[in-house]
Amino acid sequence: MALALDALPAERLDDTIQIGPSTIPVRRGLLHLASHLAYHIGQLDYHRRLVTGDSRGVGAMGLPAQPTSEGRQARACRQAQHRADNAERPPASRWRPLFAPLAGAR
Repeated sequence: MALALDALPAERLDDTIQIGPSTIPVRRGLLHLASHLAYHIGQLDYHRRLVTGDSRGVGAMGLPAQPTSEGRQARACRQAQHRADNAERPPASRWRPLFAPLAGAR
């Protein structure tokens, strides 16, 4: 997969592709394929656990522990500080650079 992505010219990412009846941006298509693959890998792991009786995960991605009340309070403080630090910036300007490549995907 890495070899295929490395061989993909950067300008091709701004093109569109046909998937079934839909025409979508290449970037969105790649995101869809990656998330769809992850979904099926999860299904395979679930099936492996059922068939083998081994309940251990393969360590792909663990879920974080549920936060304690102190952890929730600390997170709320960090979020409040983040909001205060970014209060003078318009909300869209914070995310626009991140999602600029997907702007035409709507």
